[in-house]
Amino acid sequence: MDRIALYQAPGKAYLLLFVVAFLIPCLIVLAGWRISGRFQGSAQWVVVAVSAIATGALAAAMCRHTLQLSPRGIEVRSTFYSKSIAWQEFEPDVAIIRLSKTPASALTLRTNGVALPGLRSGWFRTGNGSRAFVWITTDDVVRLTTRSGCVVLLSVADPARLRDALRARIHASRAHLHDSAAGAS
Repeated sequence: MDRIALYQAPGKAYLLLFVVAFLIPCLIVLAGWRISGRFQGSAQWVVVAVSAIATGALAAAMCRHTLQLSPRGIEVRSTFYSKSIAWQEFEPDVAIIRLSKTPASALTLRTNGVALPGLRSGWFRTGNGSRAFVWITTDDVVRLTTRSGCVVLLSVADPARLRDALRARIHASRAHLHDSAAGAS
């Protein structure tokens, strides 16, 4: 089983997460304390503790991103989402694309995913309406398409190497299916 390195989420995504999930709730608690002139006790500490735990859990989820190539297919894990697809399900048109130059593959709607500056993870819709499972941290991504029309978009450290490995495995699975079908008839 080959493990391929996906790009890490950029620092600005972690910064926004920290500000929104931890800093703002803590500032609201502090402002409430200053305005009322008295400390409300455990309720304020609960808000701070829950914010800290939520921030830590979300940051840990952002670190969860892997791509594995197995004899059966690929498995992508990103933040809270994962997707396994058999080699036979892929179309042979694996490509490296630049999202800013490919409107049909640009993400238009988040259906069940994470969208932070510099990070898109989970399920989205593309410009042409296709469902897309993504881990995107860069403008240049590897695009795979399944027979059902689902698109997989991945930001990887070496897109050309991944594209070539995927093409070889998809071709080998198709040749195996063709040989199996010919032997059965």
